[in-house]
Amino acid sequence: MLRTMKLLAIFAAFAVAGCESLNLTWDDVLGRDKNGNTTVESATGKYEPKYAMTFHQVVEYPRAEAIEKEVVTFDGKKLYVNTNFFVSSREVIKVKMIERKDQKDFYDLSLNLSRRGKMRWMNMVVNFRNCEIAIMLDGMYYRSFTPEVITDEDTEWVLVPGPFDPVTAKGIVKYAEKNYDYYNPDSRKSF
Repeated sequence: MLRTMKLLAIFAAFAVAGCESLNLTWDDVLGRDKNGNTTVESATGKYEPKYAMTFHQVVEYPRAEAIEKEVVTFDGKKLYVNTNFFVSSREVIKVKMIERKDQKDFYDLSLNLSRRGKMRWMNMVVNFRNCEIAIMLDGMYYRSFTPEVITDEDTEWVLVPGPFDPVTAKGIVKYAEKNYDYYNPDSRKSF
């Protein structure tokens, strides 16, 4: 919708000012770089999170319509998740890929959590022991797993078992720090 409105505004500007006066290409209009890839920054020039993760409880027997929603998996199955997430990209400082021994070219992820993230992770594990947790990427269901328990307060990394395909794993790793910075702006930069 926003892209359509932008296109209409540009067409109107072309009609009034002429094409030569606007130094824009279609890639500029559509938010793509020189190679045709979609840029990370929006038309406003501000960063928009990409590969943003949230971790939700998988609900076996939905009862609360207000806080539970139905999501469709990649294979067309439906499941319900609690819309209140426990951990998100806001708490993930950095991500590492760990190659799986049993599946070549697929990965597990190791997440470096902030102090707040560790507390939220521990809360999630205690409250939903032996329950499935859904990983949502950019609001879309990716997969479910049973989270590992943090036994030491000094633990900085937690393992999220895969399999994660190479493209998804690399995207999560690439954008983790940018997403963390976006969700945790430095107050000193505001002044």
